[in-house]
Amino acid sequence: MRTRWGFLWMLALLGMCMAAWADAYRLGPEDIIQVHVLRHPEYSGEYFIPADGTLAIPGIGQVMAGGITLEELTALARERLRDTLREPDVTITLKQPRMQRVYVLGSVLRPGVYDLKTGWRIAEALAAAGGTASDAVDARATVYRGAGDEKYTVDIAAVLGADARANLPLRAGDIISVTALERLPIFVMGAVKNPGLHEVQAGHSMLEALALAGGPTIPDAEIQTTVIRDGQAMATLVDLKGAMQKRDPAARIPLQRGDVVQVSSLRSLHVMVAGQVRNPGAYELRDGDGLLEAITLAGGITEEAAMNRIKVVHQSGKAEIVDITPAMLQGEEESNIRVQPGDLIIVPQTMAHIAVLGFVNRPGHFSLREGVPLTLVEALTLADGVQPKRSALGSVAILRNDNGSQQRIIADVRRYLKTGDAQHNPIVQPGDIIYVPESGRPDWGEIFQTLASFSILNDLF
Repeated sequence: MRTRWGFLWMLALLGMCMAAWADAYRLGPEDIIQVHVLRHPEYSGEYFIPADGTLAIPGIGQVMAGGITLEELTALARERLRDTLREPDVTITLKQPRMQRVYVLGSVLRPGVYDLKTGWRIAEALAAAGGTASDAVDARATVYRGAGDEKYTVDIAAVLGADARANLPLRAGDIISVTALERLPIFVMGAVKNPGLHEVQAGHSMLEALALAGGPTIPDAEIQTTVIRDGQAMATLVDLKGAMQKRDPAARIPLQRGDVVQVSSLRSLHVMVAGQVRNPGAYELRDGDGLLEAITLAGGITEEAAMNRIKVVHQSGKAEIVDITPAMLQGEEESNIRVQPGDLIIVPQTMAHIAVLGFVNRPGHFSLREGVPLTLVEALTLADGVQPKRSALGSVAILRNDNGSQQRIIADVRRYLKTGDAQHNPIVQPGDIIYVPESGRPDWGEIFQTLASFSILNDLF
């Protein structure tokens, strides 16, 4: 009993599957259908659907059967027979389905017509045709569907890979055209990881050639990429990354057979930077760069640098002294002289010093940066400031040697800090001795006598 019910359940399931298939199946040329009109054999019969998909059925007339389902054709027949019959009982079945075929043409080993199997996609049709006649990555497939109204183009490499979106499911009548893609020999030379001969797909540009060569060995923003054709430069890019972001047309020019892609460094001027810079050594500069760019590459100057006495020694042996202060402080290009290949740039040490003594946190000698003015308050800052409980900021002394005679200046720094009176925050000069006395009533006679003696030692720095 259980076996009988199981058999009946399987029959019901098979019937539902067949009904669903019939609903989904669309009629086409070479299908044979059976039309049965109950109690009216004159309207019944067997019909073969011709190439144009049209049928002429007695009592129903001419109908376009191609492209519609059995259910749709049955409804259309029933509607038309109502003109002659009261309640027509119409049944239309598929007596013999047409062969389901697909066409594989173009660059395959066995082009032709193939029976479409259930679940077939592009990959299965290509396999039935023996595969592509060229390397898979060098071909594309175009699927033409229906009357050519639909067209889909995919890469063969994607079809044979794991990309289900490219490996389209097929329908009866689909035409698959496989086209081999041409590859061009291109030389990629210069600063790339794998220089030499590479094959680039036709229509591709210098960007794809660079990728095949492993990419540049120097930063993108520091290279110049040139396409050379028949000995002439066809396109040049200076900022490769910027060109890609801005969609520079020069980066998209299609390469031709025999083109040379030359990758070179924009920094072609070799110079040496020595002396009072943070990272002395050899550096490469761009054509047109000057002293300022060389010093910047070397990490900039130190606090001991004399910017007004930079020495540039050329390969010819000729030397010149340059004051680069205007270029560094005011941006004046005149003092930023252009460097030459092989130049030796020497940044000397400054010879200017001052002394800050008395009740400061770190008394001693301090270098002055030549060309950079330094105020009294800034000089006190070099000594890590004054001792707050013991210093007399209202009576800070400056002892200055002016053409052999001593000049004594008393500045009220406290007043400057309160009112901003610049008279009490003068610019210090090389050789100045600054003294911060102890709070109270300082004995200036004794102080200046001591400072005068100290000034002899100060001349040694």
